[in-house]
Amino acid sequence: MSGINLAQGARQEVERRKKKRSKKGTLLVLLVVVLVLLVWGGLAWYEGVLTQEIRDIERQITAEQDVVSGKELNLVADAYFRLDAISGGLEGKIYPQQMLALAEATVDPGVVLTSYAYSEREGVVTVKGEANEYADMIRQLVSLKKTSEIEDVSVEDMRRTETGTLGFTISFDMSGI
Repeated sequence: MSGINLAQGARQEVERRKKKRSKKGTLLVLLVVVLVLLVWGGLAWYEGVLTQEIRDIERQITAEQDVVSGKELNLVADAYFRLDAISGGLEGKIYPQQMLALAEATVDPGVVLTSYAYSEREGVVTVKGEANEYADMIRQLVSLKKTSEIEDVSVEDMRRTETGTLGFTISFDMSGI
């Protein structure tokens, strides 16, 4: 065994192991580079898909805006202006139910209203009622005269009814409403 160099055999073994590790390291680096490229390619593809979806949504929004801004928008504007004109025409109108509510609010105990009439042409409200006695009818008359929205209060008729109560007709102007 005189021709064998043990030191050289040990060096060759170490170099062979280094080459093996070097090949494994190179393969690992290549594998990482391939994975990075695949991930990058996947993200680029997904970005393209999202960009296309955003474009589609923008087209839909534009199409819907065109629909709304066209004929339908004119119809909505027309309806709005008509409602505005109607509400403007209602200003200054006299509402008999407001007059009746005000007249009812002034009714004193002992007085019962039996009829209510409003003449738009004359602007006069006529109320018929019954009172138990003269004092109740007078309190009712004073209550009406104290109300600021009611003007020109006058007793048109006053008489005893068959039941013994005092029937009366009062007229007044409520143009202050």
